[in-house]
Amino acid sequence: MEEHKRGAVLQLARRARAPLRAFAAAVEAAVDELVDAYDDGDEGWRGGGAGGGSRARFVEVTLTDGCFLLEMMRVGRLVLKGKPVRDYAPNDRSSASTGSISCARTSRPT
Repeated sequence: MEEHKRGAVLQLARRARAPLRAFAAAVEAAVDELVDAYDDGDEGWRGGGAGGGSRARFVEVTLTDGCFLLEMMRVGRLVLKGKPVRDYAPNDRSSASTGSISCARTSRPT
């Protein structure tokens, strides 16, 4: 699954014509607010405690998962509108398109 998510990050960065570090910097700029949104009390995400590098891992996970979800929504929207998904091959099983297309086809109103 992580391979699929990383592919979505690359697709989004490619379409935005922006370097990955720009996306990471945007997440890093909001990391305190993002961490505060979790109410599980896990202080490890804050970079303290035994994890040490947990803050960097939080940025990585947030960026990767966020891009994957955005890509799934984008592709699902295209499918629901009957538009072609041009940036993925129809048989590309390592992309966000596979799940989006399946979800969109089963949830399309009749």
